Amino acid sequence: NSIYTKIVPEFLRTGIIRKLVDKLPDQAQKKGAINMLKRFVQGSCLPEEAEHLRWQYFSSTQLDELLYTDDFKKAVNRDPFRTLKEYVARCNATDRVNREIYLDSRFMMPDSALMKVDKMSMANSLAVRQPLLDHSLVEHIAGLPGDWKLKGWQTKAIFRSALQGILPEHIVYRGKQGYSLPVKNLLREQLKDYMVDLLNNSVAIRENMNLDTVNRLIREHVEMKQNHNHILWGLVNIASWHKNVFSRRA
Repeated sequence: NSIYTKIVPEFLRTGIIRKLVDKLPDQAQKKGAINMLKRFVQGSCLPEEAEHLRWQYFSSTQLDELLYTDDFKKAVNRDPFRTLKEYVARCNATDRVNREIYLDSRFMMPDSALMKVDKMSMANSLAVRQPLLDHSLVEHIAGLPGDWKLKGWQTKAIFRSALQGILPEHIVYRGKQGYSLPVKNLLREQLKDYMVDLLNNSVAIRENMNLDTVNRLIREHVEMKQNHNHILWGLVNIASWHKNVFSRRA
């Protein structure tokens, strides 16, 4: 992203390229070429201190204006990057790679990856431990230069080098194997009717979100014009939580 933002002027990135790329249809695959291009271009339009969330940020100021009711806008802090900015200010890493790793250790790992693994393993009476997160090892690796860890396009460079000759080459240099669920396709197929009914009848959604915008997002997603999976899934979770907790108390 940094090279792209230095070469391409902001007015081209946000005023022309972003608008053209946004018109491209979504793909069924999680990481199709078009999907990756759209995430990259959208991320390049974020403020510099927020670039770390370019792959985890799924809304925009423009969409928030249309989605939130006026009362909801007044009630919440609408800066999604406020906590990130605080950690960016604390980080003393001298290179981009180590800064990104530091921020991941404060956001993505504890709030997503480790939390999900812990909840799902404990739900099955299993205790999962991560030996590569031993604090002594993490502290040592944190002090190594970033270009030792990312060599060109090769990620996990130290780890892969250490395992050469121990594991087969095709395993050492295999790409990342994600474990995310195909939620965006489920919302277009098996869960579509459930989502439409839940969101249109939810008190929490009706009182805080603009239903016309919610239904536009649903329509664009189902027709594969855009991938609104993360926003819609978030709304489904809010509506389901509110229904299960507050309806039972009534």
